Amino acid sequence: VLYEMLDGQGRLRLSTEHYGIELLIGPSKVPPFSKYENHFKRHYELEHFCRNSVSGKITLDGIDHAIDSNCSYQDHCFGNVPCRTGWHWVALQNESLFLTSLVNYGPYGQKYTHVYEGKEWVRLDQNVTFESNPDNPREDWRITSPDLDLILSVRGMVRKITRIPPLVPFLISVNHAEFSVEASGRIRINGTWHTVR
Repeated sequence: VLYEMLDGQGRLRLSTEHYGIELLIGPSKVPPFSKYENHFKRHYELEHFCRNSVSGKITLDGIDHAIDSNCSYQDHCFGNVPCRTGWHWVALQNESLFLTSLVNYGPYGQKYTHVYEGKEWVRLDQNVTFESNPDNPREDWRITSPDLDLILSVRGMVRKITRIPPLVPFLISVNHAEFSVEASGRIRINGTWHTVR
């Protein structure tokens, strides 16, 4: 894997036996959103970058797929997370808005939901609930709060267990599942409900 910055743009290259990635990632016009509160301040930070331009190709089993979009997304976590924690987290975007919401269930739990629509980040009600079927995570998920009522339909899933060096590996393991989803429902921004899909 190679990631380098060239003239203010990121270049990502990755090659394996079955697939390859060559992408040029440009800056976003949307300011990045950073989250660091309570116990995590100065210890943990999560940054969201949305509406990045991206161009290039992804090769799967010898077939090239061209990529040209202004709606790519990336995030980055800094710092230390308690070893016994858990969270639900989602990042959604379409042509008109971007939403990120997180519920942390650790010893220093936190909740946040922010939406970007047009000019600025707006903080929504923090009392967010993620509902799913623990026996079948591929079923639809629901996210609710006084400002949210969303259904997430799972389109793809990756589940993996990550061991974190250099700590003793049998003490810490991360059960990490990632989903590609489509969202529908409604979001209330500054007192006005908006339908999303």
